[in-house]
Amino acid sequence: HRTTHGQLLANLQAKGRMTPIWDFPGFEASCLRIDWLHVMDQGVTSYFFGAVLTLAATMVHLGPNQKERAKEIFKSILAWYGREGVKTDRLKALPLTRFKPRGQRPALKASAGQIRTLVPYFVALTSSWREDMFGAREWAEIRLVQRACVDLSCCYDCLSLSQPRPLSLLMEKSISFSQLLVQLEEMRWTRYTITPKLHLFLELTAEACRPSLSWCYREEDFGGFLAGVARRRGGQDSALATSRNTLLCFMAKQPLPEVGSAPP
Repeated sequence: HRTTHGQLLANLQAKGRMTPIWDFPGFEASCLRIDWLHVMDQGVTSYFFGAVLTLAATMVHLGPNQKERAKEIFKSILAWYGREGVKTDRLKALPLTRFKPRGQRPALKASAGQIRTLVPYFVALTSSWREDMFGAREWAEIRLVQRACVDLSCCYDCLSLSQPRPLSLLMEKSISFSQLLVQLEEMRWTRYTITPKLHLFLELTAEACRPSLSWCYREEDFGGFLAGVARRRGGQDSALATSRNTLLCFMAKQPLPEVGSAPP
């Protein structure tokens, strides 16, 4: 059962969350799109990678304690960056609290671009773990993690516009990854997190549209740029002053236009 446009408006009105955007002619719930960046890079993938790093931090062969193991993991990430020629969207550090915050569920705190860049790394990391390194219970969890990393990587591969893969494969692998994540959560509920974003992920991959056609990476990048140029350095704190300073900074950062010679 899917909520109709009328039911959505009724629900919003009952909760006091109506917005004037619904007054635009022709704008309905069907116009809305689920964004990959917020659902996956800053949601499901972030939580999953945090859980995998937390699992890796328990492996005694990496060091005497979890802080030292986190350092060894970061060294392997830097080595992977070098082998793959990664120049942008790199992690600058990986302290234990970056993926295992105190009092919270594991989640890798990083930008969306940094999360996406690391997807192949986690496939390489988990595939290097062998059965003879662990006990039976730990190996059962690791096998699920290995399969989940491969399925998640396949989902990200399906986002490519230059080398598009079938959308049916994206839906198939998203279902497979979600089922594995549910199994992991049942096995280790304190490590793996299931949130409503997993449902949004499945809804997104079930749409007959490639998610990379409607994600908001460029909007987020421009928003970050504007936030940087609008940062106050003293002066009047008002909407007019902030807008004027933002416009002046934006103009200063743009190259001067080239004026060609006038035609004869």
